[in-house]
Amino acid sequence: MLPRLLVLLLLFAASGLANAEPRSASKLLLHTLLTNENPNFILMGAKAVERDPAADQFTLDLVAELLDQRTRAHVATELDLDTTAWFMKALGASRNERYRPVIERAISTYANEKVSTFGNLSLAQLILPSESGFSAGSISLDEFRIQLESERSALVKAAGDISVIKPADSLDSVIAVMGYPDALLETVDSRGFGGWKFRVRSLQLQYYGRGLVDIDNRFASGQGWTVSVVWPDVSTKAAPYSGPRPDDARLIMTTEPMLLRKLAKRLVSKRVTEAELLDRAAERIQVLANPKDEFEVDALALLVRLLAASGNKKYIEALGSVAARSEDSSLAYRAKLAREQLEAL
Repeated sequence: MLPRLLVLLLLFAASGLANAEPRSASKLLLHTLLTNENPNFILMGAKAVERDPAADQFTLDLVAELLDQRTRAHVATELDLDTTAWFMKALGASRNERYRPVIERAISTYANEKVSTFGNLSLAQLILPSESGFSAGSISLDEFRIQLESERSALVKAAGDISVIKPADSLDSVIAVMGYPDALLETVDSRGFGGWKFRVRSLQLQYYGRGLVDIDNRFASGQGWTVSVVWPDVSTKAAPYSGPRPDDARLIMTTEPMLLRKLAKRLVSKRVTEAELLDRAAERIQVLANPKDEFEVDALALLVRLLAASGNKKYIEALGSVAARSEDSSLAYRAKLAREQLEAL
């Protein structure tokens, strides 16, 4: 019997979905973003295509198929309009007449000011002649998503050490060392310029038990996806987690301060008291008792608060350790108060 992956690839080849050449790891990630269920990842993918002067025809056809599907089921919400606009901008950046009909159909169907504005701007960019127009329905999105899932599964997690990954490394080189990530995370950073505030979204690759890799989109400069920052996980002595919050148990060992603060705030707000997860929180505050910036201080202070709120005296020793060892006076003071709170029970 043929292996399942080979059977799938033969079926995709017969349906015309298989690419003539193997898909690179970075192209696999881009196509995964474009066809994702998370709308923010879809936007991230569309922006990457718009900024990539070397975008290939298959990727552009995929964007056109996604635009056509969205047009046929348009709901005209703010998010839908934003996504539609970016799909049109991505096709406009190709400058290829091949995509004129699908953009014109979106403008006509939506009859919306935003779609019309960006659609007409995109149409004005289409100055390169094409032998054929894009044919809607040429890509089966359901089958294509299955193909992508098979390709991701085929990239077996490599045993590479995250410490060898450096800033400016290419995405392909990261996946060659680490394998395809266990999960994709989105980060949102607020920035200001000339009195204006805007949000910058970036991508993180999560490798369970190893760490996070921040990826920047540098297609406009010809560099593609490149590493910006590497965040190795804190090694844990705890037994494999078996509780109901596996994602939280993994993230609590991150050294990425903003992500840790966000997680700690969520755990405090939900008043989590699960012992297996709190044991990891206790280990976490002791490993990183000397935070380097305000986000780390906030994150660890929130974890201290979480342990105090548990009412469990088993955490007195961990809190006392932080109170005695932390070079940050505010964190040491909070740990001292939390320890005293548990001792008084």
